[in-house]
Amino acid sequence: MKEHSKLYQKYYYSPEFHNVIRCGSDVREYKKAIREVPTVEDNEEFAFDFLEAIFRAVYAFHTSRLDIKEGESTFNSLFIYPFLKAVADAVAMEMAGSRTDFLPGEVNLKAMSEQLKELGNIQDDRDRYMADGIVRLYGYKSLEVVLLETSRHFGCTDKAKICFDHHKGLFGLLAMLKSIADVYHEGTMKTFRCVKVFFVHAAEETLYLWSLRFEPEGPVYELWLEDMLLIRPDIEDKLEALPAFINFFWNFKCLLSESISNISQLKKENAAALVKSRFKAVEFGSLSSMINASILKLTEEEDKAGMSALGPFYSNPSSPC
Repeated sequence: MKEHSKLYQKYYYSPEFHNVIRCGSDVREYKKAIREVPTVEDNEEFAFDFLEAIFRAVYAFHTSRLDIKEGESTFNSLFIYPFLKAVADAVAMEMAGSRTDFLPGEVNLKAMSEQLKELGNIQDDRDRYMADGIVRLYGYKSLEVVLLETSRHFGCTDKAKICFDHHKGLFGLLAMLKSIADVYHEGTMKTFRCVKVFFVHAAEETLYLWSLRFEPEGPVYELWLEDMLLIRPDIEDKLEALPAFINFFWNFKCLLSESISNISQLKKENAAALVKSRFKAVEFGSLSSMINASILKLTEEEDKAGMSALGPFYSNPSSPC
């Protein structure tokens, strides 16, 4: 992650980088600045492509003619999907073996379906957890490492809905983490405790980036608010918006890359343990049995009432919950 930060700083403090950020006084100059991009070395291409994707996505919502409060699909298409795709593509280029990709739209969270099926609690398609977007690692058994929940339209202040989506996402993370433990069940706890799964929650005018990891000393599952981003849709705020979006999603990319590196290590440990067990009896402390997460699929019709009293509670009184 430190190397990623250094690479980012190299771009941030370079004149080329600021020629793009300080993008002129009108829309024409803004668009021209995005096109005037510097050359880069091959080993830095993923970072450059990431930055260019962020520039273009910010330009797109700043110049959009859509009513940004039209609905959830507009919120997603303007302010979320292009950026999560940029993160996934950057990770895929940087870590080719991961085959990371972002799936937009109503997507079934396979981890939840698998865990509910294991418990005998899934009957039909109505029991599926439908996320607003998911990042999967197709190079690692299609494991899911990021889920998105969008709480209605941009600027929506329905606290019950926002807090319901927060708790829905939390239980989605637990299922995702449990699935990783099930797939690489003979990996070490030392590595597994460093694996994080992520939840992006779009609520009101803010993106919240949450992470979940397992801490065996509890044992507890630690839910962290890693970062948050206030969305500035007005083109007059472009000088503040562009660096903020770059910082937020670059930080997210670094956190995701670090977690995938730990999953890669977990895969190696699992393979080595399985090979060792072929030749002699070995007692394993299986991760699958040690990670005993609560698996619960919330439904809005039955579970939303009273959710606003459960948090999360932010220090800012104007925050959604």
